[in-house]
Amino acid sequence: MTLSPFELETFVADAVKAAKTPTEKKEIMFEELMDVNETGGAVEETLNEFTRKEEEYGVSITKEDIVHWSILIDRYGRPEISVQIFEWMDKKKMKFSPSQLAHYVDYIDRVHGIRAALDYFESVDPDFDNMDYKAKNWPAYDFLARSMTKNWNKRPW
Repeated sequence: MTLSPFELETFVADAVKAAKTPTEKKEIMFEELMDVNETGGAVEETLNEFTRKEEEYGVSITKEDIVHWSILIDRYGRPEISVQIFEWMDKKKMKFSPSQLAHYVDYIDRVHGIRAALDYFESVDPDFDNMDYKAKNWPAYDFLARSMTKNWNKRPW
């Protein structure tokens, strides 16, 4: 049985409202986000809907929730959804911690390629000093360096 986008939205909204605790509500929202491509939706639309309806759902979604969901979704083998989640966060001008930036760069590499990951990293931290091991964005740089080494024979850059 396939639901129309409106029917699916109504179904999810009713399920979230019926959940008793914020944790249960967030689990339902996570499942909706994880299955967004299969239901014919879009990650950006789904996240926008979640943030618009926080009060109605009775749950507050934090940046940490969204990052956690992205990591879990990637573990289920869906890095394309994870990168779309981070793209949405980037579009909303959310600041990333060094480890969050490393995850984002990893997803970009696996979905769009190493060149796109390098370009994004350079746009975020154009003055990065790769000799400074205490630099804030060292985890992301370290990932990129390892990825380039691993894929040296392919040389997309």
